[in-house]
Amino acid sequence: MSRAIIISLLIAALAPLAAVDAWAQELKVEIFRLGYADAAEMEKIAVAMLSRKGKISINESSNSLVVVDTPAAIRRIREILARLDVKPANIRIEVTFVEKSRMEKLDLEVRWRMAGKGWMIGSIPATPGGAPLTVEALAAKGESQSRSKQSLLVMENTPGRIFVGGEYPSQERTVRVDRGNVYVTESTQFKSAGTSLYVIASRAGAGKLKIAVEPESARLEEGTGTYDVKSATTAVVIDDPGTVVLSKTGGSSEGSSVSIPSRGDASSSSRSFMIILSARSEN
Repeated sequence: MSRAIIISLLIAALAPLAAVDAWAQELKVEIFRLGYADAAEMEKIAVAMLSRKGKISINESSNSLVVVDTPAAIRRIREILARLDVKPANIRIEVTFVEKSRMEKLDLEVRWRMAGKGWMIGSIPATPGGAPLTVEALAAKGESQSRSKQSLLVMENTPGRIFVGGEYPSQERTVRVDRGNVYVTESTQFKSAGTSLYVIASRAGAGKLKIAVEPESARLEEGTGTYDVKSATTAVVIDDPGTVVLSKTGGSSEGSSVSIPSRGDASSSSRSFMIILSARSEN
């Protein structure tokens, strides 16, 4: 075999090894220190962007991702992390409980949709000028005949709770028989009756907020101490800022009101309210 043929065979045999070595030389190491996002959650997203030979690990103490991969893969991961590792928005949730009788006198249209489990959620169309109706404007138009406005500042994707109502006494009696003797013990337990709103808010694109709402209504039966709870979970995308109306269903296409017992009498002095929820981001 001639020298030229041997050299050609050697070159052909070494060529793939040289290509592999050159490809290996392209692997880079980059550490991504995350300021807001959780490293474990971001790893689930970044691992799908690795090349066939790429590797990723988590440094929990510094909330970092350590990526070993090609420059192209690292660039893809850098771009997605830049979009996801952002400061969560602070979102202001404001709730006003407006009396049903006052709502009926307002010249406003509430467009209801079913939310399930006896709850409905509705939207209030924009005012003639195009501006969204705020809780403050609604209260003013209702001549301030509403429950005091409650405000809650929550971090994006972090749950918050607002409760309107009170605690009411419920008498409980325990009877114990010991060696022919009867012992009766009476105690007073306090139970909550009213309406709770659990909310989780997040941004849903430019100028939009997604509000996940779980309204829970509790009541006490007169003279029995029965504690009845009805709850539902729904979500709605609204303008930022925006307003929605929550209500229990009345068995038709229109919403009925939430009954909130007054202190001192958990049933006979209850009053009916619509729940007006407003949200806006604050950064």
